[in-house]
Amino acid sequence: MKDIEDIHLEAMHYASEADLVKKSNINLFNELTKLALEKEKEAASRVPLDVEPTRSILFRSAACLALDLKEFREAEKLINTAMAGNPPPEILDELRDLIEVVNFNRHLDVKGIELYDNELQLSISGRGVSFGITKTKDFTDRVLTLERIVKRTIHRKLGYSFEENARDPKGRKEAYETYISTPRAASFAVTVSLGLPERSPLLIKSNTEKEDIIEEIISCLECLETGEYNLLKDKIPDPAYLRNFIGLAKKIAPDGKRIEQVGFTAKCNGKEKRLGFRIQTNEFKNISEKLLTSNNEVKPEKMSISGTLSYADAVGKVNKIKIVNSVSSEEFIVPEGMMNDIVRPHWECNVTVTGIKNDQGKYELDTIESDEEG
Repeated sequence: MKDIEDIHLEAMHYASEADLVKKSNINLFNELTKLALEKEKEAASRVPLDVEPTRSILFRSAACLALDLKEFREAEKLINTAMAGNPPPEILDELRDLIEVVNFNRHLDVKGIELYDNELQLSISGRGVSFGITKTKDFTDRVLTLERIVKRTIHRKLGYSFEENARDPKGRKEAYETYISTPRAASFAVTVSLGLPERSPLLIKSNTEKEDIIEEIISCLECLETGEYNLLKDKIPDPAYLRNFIGLAKKIAPDGKRIEQVGFTAKCNGKEKRLGFRIQTNEFKNISEKLLTSNNEVKPEKMSISGTLSYADAVGKVNKIKIVNSVSSEEFIVPEGMMNDIVRPHWECNVTVTGIKNDQGKYELDTIESDEEG
């Protein structure tokens, strides 16, 4: 009879083979992962209840394989079996995190709601979300930010140059508006729909451009989630639009405290597409540096200040803001793409601003965060 280690090694062999074909052959990936799952379950089930951490580690591994197969109920049972023993604290925390992943995918399920190709579902989950209730700001700010992303994406896809005000001038024929459904209590999710109000007060259910918009938004967010920054640059080559998208994506991202995951579900070309957006707001500083900073080996000089955003000038060609505190004040140039959508919501709030010194010796705004965000 094979011992536990041999069975586990077989499972890992199948899992490694599955990883090699994940992108090229999804059917073979599923077949190999199922074999790995069965072997790992067999190995875990043979470990006595009091043998830790081996028992909980093997059940955790089996649960991860079930998640790869999107067998969420199976993953839930395996996690609960692991937790029924006596796993060490660090493994117990990891099992609890896996339960969050299972719940998150349940949140992404669209139950009783038909998604059209001009619609997507936005869901939030975490410690700040209970059954049918969440903090107003955590929810409404993300919906409003998503609306801004929709408008900016429309303008970019239609070839319009970036404008801070982001209005739809007369003559622009595709003036979309967004609509949301009643929030669904079990997941605190809403369906966001795109409509054409100037043509009809009713939502139009099929439109190629709208399908492209939804897919573009999901794809760009996915690039951030997976770290495919060069692909994101290819999708958004205009620096103003790129800077704007990163700033807005940060506003949607989970804070890691109240909101731990933000989910998107959409239909793209007739197929359901899901994205679990887990990048936290504090990770966007590194993302901005990788995407927006030049490749010079010499690191640019930076300066940070905390205070009140008490002055903003968006009239001239150069947008400026001033941060004031009890001992000093500093002025920053605001790059194109940040003033209206990123900076303006912080007006008269206490913020922390970081700037990068440019060739003229002036500081250009790099990041701005409210005290609540920090």
